[in-house]
Amino acid sequence: LTSIVLQGQRGKNLPMKAVTAEDVREDVVRILNDLETTGEPIVITEGRTARGVLISVGDLKRHFSEREAQERRQVLQRVRRMRVPASDSVDTVEMLRRLRGYAPSVAGP
Repeated sequence: LTSIVLQGQRGKNLPMKAVTAEDVREDVVRILNDLETTGEPIVITEGRTARGVLISVGDLKRHFSEREAQERRQVLQRVRRMRVPASDSVDTVEMLRRLRGYAPSVAGP
């Protein structure tokens, strides 16, 4: 294994272990054992180009659970922005009557 420095999304340098695609073909079991032992992602390179990253199953699950939680938060925020303030002057039965096209109910004595 060698080292490589990738630039993150916010310009932050990310030092990582690296292997060549040829190393992966020749010794995948050793590389997977190293991944399992250290838990650190391993960059797969071809020539001088980073082509992929091996991550642990636990990291993958955390990534997707965090992403799903973020998506849920975004949906909830959109729903909250769509809310219409409740009207105190009309009860829900009357509102349904109007939505269904019925004539307004007449208030009883």
